[in-house]
Amino acid sequence: LLHWLGGIALMYAVPQDGQSQATRAMHEFIAAALFNLILLIITFYNGHTNFYKSYPDMLRVFVLSTFERYYGSGFRPMALLYAPASLYTFYLLHKALFVEADDDKRD
Repeated sequence: LLHWLGGIALMYAVPQDGQSQATRAMHEFIAAALFNLILLIITFYNGHTNFYKSYPDMLRVFVLSTFERYYGSGFRPMALLYAPASLYTFYLLHKALFVEADDDKRD
């Protein structure tokens, strides 16, 4: 899964000939979001491989372990990568949503 997501992210990250500015901005956002998702999966995966007695119990443990893993367990080295990656992804989302479309320039 991680290799596939990484491959798709790289496909979107590489500029292609003939792309409009709006398309390029959206592709940069998609690539950053996928790389961000890969970081999130890597930071969460190891401590979350158990069997549970019921679905509500699994949800309860998921919420508690997510909070503990990202916010309550002391210094996390992956947070040094994840926080800037998240901020950069939101910047690219804003840029992609508010870029002037090339079709608007032709009028």
